[in-house]
Amino acid sequence: MDHGEIIGPSSVPLPGSDLFVLSAAIVIGFVAVIALSVLSIRRILRRRRGQPPRRRVGLVLWGATAVLALYIGLVLWPFGFFVPEFPQLPRLFPENAFIYTPATGLPLADGTTETVEAIGDRPLFAATSGTVRSGRIGGLPFNLVDSDTPRYRFEFTYPGASDDTGYPIPDPAYIQSMPFYSGDNHYVGIDLEGRRMWELANIRKWFWLWQAGGGALWDLDSLEYPKGSTTASGLPLIPLAYGFDEVASGSIDHVLAISMPTVRAEDYQWPARHTDGPVRDPAAPMMGTWFRLRSDADLSGLGPQARVIAEALQEYGAVLMDTGGSVAVTGLTDSRWDDGDLRTLTELSSDDLEVVDATGLMIDPQSMEAAR
Repeated sequence: MDHGEIIGPSSVPLPGSDLFVLSAAIVIGFVAVIALSVLSIRRILRRRRGQPPRRRVGLVLWGATAVLALYIGLVLWPFGFFVPEFPQLPRLFPENAFIYTPATGLPLADGTTETVEAIGDRPLFAATSGTVRSGRIGGLPFNLVDSDTPRYRFEFTYPGASDDTGYPIPDPAYIQSMPFYSGDNHYVGIDLEGRRMWELANIRKWFWLWQAGGGALWDLDSLEYPKGSTTASGLPLIPLAYGFDEVASGSIDHVLAISMPTVRAEDYQWPARHTDGPVRDPAAPMMGTWFRLRSDADLSGLGPQARVIAEALQEYGAVLMDTGGSVAVTGLTDSRWDDGDLRTLTELSSDDLEVVDATGLMIDPQSMEAAR
């Protein structure tokens, strides 16, 4: 699979009016069927009683409503939807980004024991899937765009923290948790030739109006942070996620992203730029905390895919990038994942982690550049 090929469905509903109209059509169609059933039963009963039948206006109106709702539902329902396959991406940022810095040589941070204890003994999850669950995909998808991809202006919930340039959106657009959506609904568009990456959070389209919570434009030839961000930490999404092809190759050669519920409020550290942490415990990890899987962690119970992820956690570690309901390591969406294999990552827990001190790597808090 080359860099220009994503194998995915040809049509996907967008968050916003597409799903609203589809949901409304289902509800209205259900009500119309019930109304038709009631009117039909009443008509049959009147006939049996020898009473003259009433005019069929109600039957006609509810019948037409049911047919229209059925038509709209059939048009908008994502028939033929399947989890896409995504190509392996090249390294997106310059080589001196912290993303490509091994954690094996970093010293342990002060208070690492207390930080790990503050998390609690929680299983590690692989935050992706090869199947649709509860109407949603797992992991992060992305879109390959170029100069010909249509661009749209967005209305942002947080305009002061967003890049307000146009965003290239292909058709279909592959969005996190499609096709029925929940959570952050991240959109990522990558122009490999133009060296740009666009991110949007909580993307939605209400008829002709495009909206999002926030947006960012990353210059892939620069290590400076952009104006906007779409994650709680301000870090980029795709470069810190593991993909199927690199796992299948047997090794991941970059730092990963991890999320967890126990994130310290208000405080953060490089490489993070901000936080939404809810926890007041001073021992809780800050956004940007760099974790490493202990070298003595028992990997014997892991499947082949989960083992590659665990080995990357030992060599490169994972940076705390987001707040979530579980301790989860972010992966890219792909239909080729073996969900049973990935679930074996839960043989490991947060107690198998340690915190490393990355302060010696920072050159500028406004840059992803790492000292070598």
